[in-house]
Amino acid sequence: MIFVTVGGQMPFDRLIKAMDQWAANQPQLRCLAQVGRGGWRPKHMDWVEILPPQKFREHLNGAELVVAHAGMGSILSALDMGKKLLVMPRRGHLQETRNDHQMATANRLAAMGLVIHARDEKELPQLLPPHGKIDPRRSTSCYASPQLLDAIRSFISEPDPDTLTTAITSYE
Repeated sequence: MIFVTVGGQMPFDRLIKAMDQWAANQPQLRCLAQVGRGGWRPKHMDWVEILPPQKFREHLNGAELVVAHAGMGSILSALDMGKKLLVMPRRGHLQETRNDHQMATANRLAAMGLVIHARDEKELPQLLPPHGKIDPRRSTSCYASPQLLDAIRSFISEPDPDTLTTAITSYE
């Protein structure tokens, strides 16, 4: 199953429409989209407006692939479960969000090898099966690394900006 999520704050019709068009040509694949309140309603994939947290985690857990906006809640949840993750950021100039912070997030996480980044709705289907090859992503932990915790403790006890900067850079 492919699980599509726009987060819990607002609809993201551009993502849902692009996924619905793709799903129309992939009837053998099951897709479930969480579209947000008042969002556009798909015709070629199952959908719900909002999922309670437990149901969200159940669908996320059962997904082979997660397609999401580039919101940190969705990203961290998927990475914590070790899911393959394709993100398409909301864009400020399209008034989908207040600025392009999601583009910056997607660029950085893609550079780290944690997500696949579709820059827009035209690129999205090219990254999905059968065209795109989405390799398994490495999972991340919901806990800070021991190295980062040690650096923070050290900084608090003896503030040295260089030590903290080195630890953060090596953590990335």
